[in-house]
Amino acid sequence: MPVGTFKVLTAIARQGPLSQKSLVEGLAADKGLVSRQVSQLESLGLIARRHDAKDGRVRLLEASALGKARLSVAQGPIQDSITRALAAWPIASIEQLASLVHALADDMKPHDREPDECERS
Repeated sequence: MPVGTFKVLTAIARQGPLSQKSLVEGLAADKGLVSRQVSQLESLGLIARRHDAKDGRVRLLEASALGKARLSVAQGPIQDSITRALAAWPIASIEQLASLVHALADDMKPHDREPDECERS
């Protein structure tokens, strides 16, 4: 599976159920590309679409049981490595790492602002 498609599956599994529009905005990605990736994931049985109970016009994306299982298998070795490495760290260092990761994630969120001149070209 291409890295971009894996990223889409991971985002759906973590954040879902969510609309495709929310997925595109959250990933700050091209909606055509995300649409193709979502279609591919759906055809593989890794995600499912369902109508939103609050608004029947909206279709929500969510990871299927198969998609969650495949993600777990793919991410298992990485998570095991991280767990082993952090086991030797003092709690204060882990808390500091968590704080820095949260700060990085906050800084990476799309901002409601006009793009800079250099971003427009």
